[in-house]
Amino acid sequence: MASKAHDIIAALIVRSMRNQGYEPVSADVREILFGDHTLPTSRVLGIHKPDLIGYRKTDCRICIGEAKTKSDILSLRTKEEIRDFSSCEIIDLFIGIPSDGRQHLDDVLNALGLQNNKNIQKIVVPKELLS
Repeated sequence: MASKAHDIIAALIVRSMRNQGYEPVSADVREILFGDHTLPTSRVLGIHKPDLIGYRKTDCRICIGEAKTKSDILSLRTKEEIRDFSSCEIIDLFIGIPSDGRQHLDDVLNALGLQNNKNIQKIVVPKELLS
């Protein structure tokens, strides 16, 4: 089960997605994020199941949202997810992280050669909101 911090980060990713015109269409996070509205569970893309998938009708773009706690950021799984989910030009990748994990995420992006990928957006959540 996801932690409370993971749920808060995911909720802020949803907000960022909506602010950019995306509507969540599937989720692998707790339904509480969507109130009375339920979403289908995200499908596996490649070898991983995204936390959130959104769609923007105006330009037919897809976005993937991944919520990461500080302890998740340096894991092999996270590196694989970032590499897999950022590999398509029509997909925007929203990565939500606690503020004290920002440098870790920058290190991972640098190691993967993705530090300048314009399709990756960082949603930095103040760590005080997560405690």
